[in-house]
Amino acid sequence: MNEEEFFSNRELYEMFNQSISELRSELADFKNDLKETRRVVKKYNELRENINYLNERILTIEQRDHGYSEVMQSIKSWGGYIIALLTLLLYFYQVLGGG
Repeated sequence: MNEEEFFSNRELYEMFNQSISELRSELADFKNDLKETRRVVKKYNELRENINYLNERILTIEQRDHGYSEVMQSIKSWGGYIIALLTLLLYFYQVLGGG
């Protein structure tokens, strides 16, 4: 070996092995983080599907409730006229029909 060599071959080999060990450790941590991220994304997607399903159900219920409200409002609006018409028809039947 010459005098200009900064590290011996053994020192370089040990540094290389240490770097490789650190990289392996970081890679294992990265794999664990990636696995956790996949789990979280999967859970998020399931929750999102549930939210979409519930939004559809809520919309259906609101539409049904709105339709029911409109029917009831129509009955309230026209109910008096219908009763008056039925009463008038009953009156004409009794007076003219011979009741």
